[in-house]
Amino acid sequence: MFNGPKYTLKRGWGGKFATETRKFEFYSETMKKGLLEHAKKFNTSVDDILSVSGYVARGEVAFVPHYEPPKRHGSAADYPFDFVDYKSRLNREGRSANLPWYQEFKKVDPGDVSWGDVLKMNPLDGARLGLETGDTVRITSMAGSMVSDLKLWEGIRPGTVTKCFGQGHWAYGRVASKDFAKGVANGGNNNDILVDGLQPACVEVCPSQARIFGDQEDPKAPIAMILAKEKSFRLLEEKGTKPNVHYIGKYSVRA
Repeated sequence: MFNGPKYTLKRGWGGKFATETRKFEFYSETMKKGLLEHAKKFNTSVDDILSVSGYVARGEVAFVPHYEPPKRHGSAADYPFDFVDYKSRLNREGRSANLPWYQEFKKVDPGDVSWGDVLKMNPLDGARLGLETGDTVRITSMAGSMVSDLKLWEGIRPGTVTKCFGQGHWAYGRVASKDFAKGVANGGNNNDILVDGLQPACVEVCPSQARIFGDQEDPKAPIAMILAKEKSFRLLEEKGTKPNVHYIGKYSVRA
């Protein structure tokens, strides 16, 4: 799917890659240069940056393809599944959820369904837990929980579950919500179970850093300090659902 100028095959080949070596890099000189410059700017080391970012690799290993274990929060006994938070190839930072064509074609993503929201689980895990496709399940982490329909799917490895990011809207619009008038969400919101220290996908990919995520109750958190000094509004507060998303800008629908 193209949403810009059509890509010409081999356009970047032949020494035209936007890398330090102008080639496809197996050992990334581009990444190495960027990390070294960042380390110098903050008077630290590349290994310290990797450590703070949660990576296991150190030294030269960081610049070649390597394995990084999943980040785990909580014990395996209490939280036995690894959750894979992935993004649909059709969704643009969550903005497509209120478009009928997106809901209709969600099924093109492996294992997903149209006009719905499902947590995918390997059939072996489903059989062990006595679960079947169509069951309603609650997914819980150290941060919170969400509810979703279940789909048993061979495409996810045993011991892991996965759900597409971008659903769970209740105030975005008639298509994105299950019942827009009553503020009822359509599916589960992956952000509800992301642990502190991990940014939601929409925050990480936002090029202008227009989104801020954090604990509004912590007065030292950046989001709390911004809300304390900036005028903001929340959608459909009158519904009594206590929305946690604040909108800040020169224009306010309540002005």
